[in-house]
Amino acid sequence: MTEAIITGWILAGLSVVLIRMGWGARRSVAGAGWALAVVSLVLLARQAGAWGMATGFTVGMIVALLIVLYAAWRSPAKLRRVGRQVDAAVVLPGSAHLGRRFAVFVLVVPVAFAAAQWLAFAIQAYVRGGAPLDANSFALMLILQPVIWTILMTWQMTLSNPVRMIGPPLIAAVLGALAWGLS
Repeated sequence: MTEAIITGWILAGLSVVLIRMGWGARRSVAGAGWALAVVSLVLLARQAGAWGMATGFTVGMIVALLIVLYAAWRSPAKLRRVGRQVDAAVVLPGSAHLGRRFAVFVLVVPVAFAAAQWLAFAIQAYVRGGAPLDANSFALMLILQPVIWTILMTWQMTLSNPVRMIGPPLIAAVLGALAWGLS
């Protein structure tokens, strides 16, 4: 292992810690954590290709899991109230909320998926340049699409209404168009 790979792993772990620190406090700390995550993954990809990126994601997930386990260990147990049992088949959601729920579903699932696919294909075309399709650029596209989609869905689900949820896939689509134009 080279020092650059170990540095990338440390940066990947530190990025998750910064994201968690900025979660409830200053968003700039969380933004710095996301930026550091990108830097660590780029460093790992340059040093070890897809294996480097995979190990960087793994380190980040391990650190995130440790943070969640620590929070679970430190949080007090909640008291349970005995409530009325309701048969789920009998309770229907209010019809006023069905349109909003459907809009959220459409924006988060097929629209975000299509935007993530578009951006992943565009990045793959940009990385490939004019060269024929090779295994590395194809693997990059296969790795990027679910990662981009997860980021888009997470971002969308933190927004307050369906109108605001249009922004993340729109940004991804514009970035995809720019990458296609530059390739």
